[in-house]
Amino acid sequence: CRLRNMTLVNIVIPDLQYKVTKIMSNLREKHGAWTGLHKYHMLDDWRWANDHPITYNNWKKGEPDNPLTENCGLISLVEGANFTWHSYCCLKPFYFICH
Repeated sequence: CRLRNMTLVNIVIPDLQYKVTKIMSNLREKHGAWTGLHKYHMLDDWRWANDHPITYNNWKKGEPDNPLTENCGLISLVEGANFTWHSYCCLKPFYFICH
């Protein structure tokens, strides 16, 4: 994203979640895509790539989980996940959504 002078997407309202979901529904990759969600200073304080706190969320029930190893957030494309947000290890290769 930075090479394009962009950042990872910050989904701050339901309308943006809907737009991202529409784009992602066309992907062949069925695991997920990175968003700008990240754990702020390794605390249980999740923020966006621009360091703004989360005001809208679409976490899957039980997420975020695994606080020691999962510090980034993605939108899941796994069947049955319904484009909910999941915490995940930041080093895993997935698509990413820039804006």
